[in-house]
Amino acid sequence: MGIHSNVATKPSPFHSRVFQLMDYANCVGLDAATVEAFLVIAQQWVDHFVHWYNTEHHHSEVRFVTPDERHYGQEKAILDKRKEVYEMARQKNPGRWTRQTRNWEPIEVVVLNPAPKRPSEEGLNIAA
Repeated sequence: MGIHSNVATKPSPFHSRVFQLMDYANCVGLDAATVEAFLVIAQQWVDHFVHWYNTEHHHSEVRFVTPDERHYGQEKAILDKRKEVYEMARQKNPGRWTRQTRNWEPIEVVVLNPAPKRPSEEGLNIAA
């Protein structure tokens, strides 16, 4: 999960569009400075996105941790703390909880483009 992955995937429509735009720029005779300026702006955007995606965005498929937290081995401690907080909240106010708390066990395998899930209670902790 995250941009740390070295898994080859199909190009996205965004990537295809960038290449089409570059082909178009060459066809209409944009000068090299204009194309280079576009590439600099595009690279800045990608750099910002990758930083945000890896360090700030909490992914639901990996129990709301960031790819960096998962990649650098912080995931288990974060999820253990969340489990503890949820259990204390449930004990303090049991009437608020009609079901079990969330499952805060780490996800072992992450699949790119998984098949759609069935509507279910998969995220609930059955053993609680």
